[in-house]
Amino acid sequence: MSIKRILVPVETVDAGGAALKAAMTIAKELQASLEALHIRERPHAPPSGYYPLGAVVSEDYIEALEKAAVERAARLKKMFEETVRDAPSARWIEREGAAPFDIGIAARVADLVVFSKTEEAAKFRETSNLEEVLFQAGRPVLISPPVAREAFPRRILFAWNGSREAARAMAAATPFFTRAEAVAAVSFGSLGPDRPGADDAAATLRLHGAKVEVIEREKEDRDAESFLELAREWRADLCVMGAYSHARWRQVILGGFTRGMLAQSELPVMLAH
Repeated sequence: MSIKRILVPVETVDAGGAALKAAMTIAKELQASLEALHIRERPHAPPSGYYPLGAVVSEDYIEALEKAAVERAARLKKMFEETVRDAPSARWIEREGAAPFDIGIAARVADLVVFSKTEEAAKFRETSNLEEVLFQAGRPVLISPPVAREAFPRRILFAWNGSREAARAMAAATPFFTRAEAVAAVSFGSLGPDRPGADDAAATLRLHGAKVEVIEREKEDRDAESFLELAREWRADLCVMGAYSHARWRQVILGGFTRGMLAQSELPVMLAH
């Protein structure tokens, strides 16, 4: 797989700017085009036409919301223009619609979607957009730290558990693997006879020209904290993994590898479902 079309959903100045900077680094390395997408939310009055306190939702109020959405979009577009001055190919796309649904639809024709960690108040919305892309678009997602790294990743840690999600992550990240100075395929405990092991995954990547080693850890270390500790020891500058190998409700209620990786903000993470 090659990466030639990178989509960056832009919802806030801080997160959108960091995501754009991360996407620009990738676009320059891979000679890819970059598209920034902003969805202007349609203002909607409650079905009853009243708020709980009894105030009528007037046309003026709806118009004020629409004006605020247009002004916000203009600020974001200005930030985009200032950020991508050196990008080889970049364009701004603005649509009226409903996020995260319309973001998920647009992402279906992208090779890679780039998000960034956001401030605490916007975390739920950003996670909703990200999950919509993973589950409804089926496209790989890269999450940048709040301060985007300016160098293309050269040391990549790859979590392998033999699942369909891990296989999709491996295919999506192949352009990164082949340009890396070092790649480590990490497995935790025995994967069982019905799943290919990390050695098999490494063999495939080596056929593509990647420099891959295999790291085997105990089953008890199969959590985000242990994986991130290994990433720090190994000096990784990108983590790659399948997302939500277990049901999403189980991850939300009980926690899990994917949720743990989404919560951290030190390293870029590339996910595929």
